[in-house]
Amino acid sequence: MPSDSGLGVGLFQAAKFTEQSGHAVTLAAGPRLRVCDDGAPVPAALTAQLLRAPVTSDSGLGVGLFQAATFAEQSGYVLTLAENSHGSVCFELAPTG
Repeated sequence: MPSDSGLGVGLFQAAKFTEQSGHAVTLAAGPRLRVCDDGAPVPAALTAQLLRAPVTSDSGLGVGLFQAATFAEQSGYVLTLAENSHGSVCFELAPTG
């Protein structure tokens, strides 16, 4: 069960996806938190909406990333799709400013 924090939701979603897909997830800490997997990129048609609204897919309602981005913003952070290529899809959580 994810916590009510953006970080908790994001980590829960990463773990859930990894378990379902068999892809690896790598975490990097520092002033930024980067979560990457080695799967397929997010389709270009979805990237504009991805963190700004729920985006439905075959595997879910797409609410988790939207919630994580919203919680991050409310906490003084920004969640971005930092990398989006085949074999390297990364989301990054960083302080705003």
